[in-house]
Amino acid sequence: EKEIRRLEDEYKHVKDDAVKLNNLLTMKDTVNDLRHDMQYTETYIKQQTESVCDIMCENGFIIRNPDDTFTLTMRGKVASNIAEIHPLILSDLMIKWQYFEDFDTIQLIGLFSCFTDIKVHDDMKIHSLTMEDTYLEGKIKSMQNHYDRYSDIEDDYKITTGIKYTDAVIYDMVEFSMQWCECNDETQCKSFIQNNVYNKSISVGDFTKAMLKIVTISKEFINVCEQLNLIELQHKLSKIEDMVLKYITTSQSLYV
Repeated sequence: EKEIRRLEDEYKHVKDDAVKLNNLLTMKDTVNDLRHDMQYTETYIKQQTESVCDIMCENGFIIRNPDDTFTLTMRGKVASNIAEIHPLILSDLMIKWQYFEDFDTIQLIGLFSCFTDIKVHDDMKIHSLTMEDTYLEGKIKSMQNHYDRYSDIEDDYKITTGIKYTDAVIYDMVEFSMQWCECNDETQCKSFIQNNVYNKSISVGDFTKAMLKIVTISKEFINVCEQLNLIELQHKLSKIEDMVLKYITTSQSLYV
């Protein structure tokens, strides 16, 4: 203690200097931690990006050039126009299914309804799809298999794209949305809303959002059609908006 007092007497600013030194050492530790975090983040982003590029190369969406740049394939160009749903899966299937050649407009609506993410009570939720339309049923099940495959790919590569795979494909709105398309006038639409929609414990607002989602998806595919000159498919898709955005979105039925 005497030595400390002596130093304090001899060096009047020793306490302030000690505080400054401690602050400096703390800041150095902070800088080192930040550098470590930055290096980790840079490495993580690089690894994740390389893994995503590898996946897209292996699945035919891009081609790696000799100079380490990339070129979009036809499949990649299709995928680049899709944002509302998993672009790789849906562009895969679009090409595999000959650009939805064997789908009619109502079947496309049923297919797109799988991505409306609408919530229904557990006791009403459809966990296993069985339909009279066996063609569409098979295609939806194939789509679910593709989601499972890409989920496994992400796990294998240890990447996190942020894409939701659990309950990504829902079955609750498939036949529901197709039945809605068969309502031809205001009376039928109102009856469908007051009975079918409410009986499923779906609010009119949620139902409206689901229909809007279907239209948004269809418009992304219309963009693809315009680029690839897919006139027949574009015609099918162009009918979707009028078929789903009728009474529910063109009146005050939101508040009925």
